[in-house]
Amino acid sequence: MRIVHFLGVPGAGKSTVIGRFCQEYPLCASLYIGQIVREEIQRQTPLGQEMQLMLAQGNVLSGDAVIPILQQEIAHHEATGTAVLFVDGFPRSDDQARAYLLHFGSPTLTLCLSASDEVIAERLMTRQQSTTLRLDDTKDIIQRRIEKAREHVQPGLDVYIEHNCKVEIIDSSGYLDEVCSSVLKMLHKHKVL
Repeated sequence: MRIVHFLGVPGAGKSTVIGRFCQEYPLCASLYIGQIVREEIQRQTPLGQEMQLMLAQGNVLSGDAVIPILQQEIAHHEATGTAVLFVDGFPRSDDQARAYLLHFGSPTLTLCLSASDEVIAERLMTRQQSTTLRLDDTKDIIQRRIEKAREHVQPGLDVYIEHNCKVEIIDSSGYLDEVCSSVLKMLHKHKVL
């Protein structure tokens, strides 16, 4: 099974692009670590309780906390015949990246979707208007969230680059079809699809 990590700040388009590819390619599947973390916390499993404590303290989850989730999900997808697994928003720290390399080796490919802060802020404002409006989401607060997210994305990316993993940066500021076309070129270039 080929594993592709998608990195980028919220609003970069990771989930949207992954959703498109999973819809168009039936042997592709997605793994949203954040969703699984929320489920573990909600079920109050021992791992969920540990993760809840880390997050409540304002920390990014450690590699040790995330690896069991990845092991379980990767085994599940291998058993069900998934050809390509897209992992959304991983790694979020250098610790997570190092833990992944230690337990699994290099991912097949890491794609980092990148857009300007202005484009990201506009997408986040639009997205929040279409869902639940958070009263504290002013432009300044959104800008701080973008900066904080960038602080978490880059260290994991740097670890992968240091270890000669295949990493591609993709401009995701355009329309969805354009971004998907760029992603598809990289997936073909690296023989993922």
